[in-house]
Amino acid sequence: YETSWTDGSSSLFVNHSLGTSRTIIQVYDASGATVYVDDVTRNNSNSTTLTRSVASVGEIWKVVISK
Repeated sequence: YETSWTDGSSSLFVNHSLGTSRTIIQVYDASGATVYVDDVTRNNSNSTTLTRSVASVGEIWKVVISK
């Protein structure tokens, strides 16, 4: 599952619908560098919340979630 983190907030709720909470989560900036997430909350088998201390203001981060 792929989505973008562009809303300028420091957290992102992702409804990935993968049917498992055992997921691999990667976040990248526009240049392909890894963006480190401060907290990952696997809400249930279909959604995850990502949190950073710094918001994505003016940036577009790509979020990739796989099982």
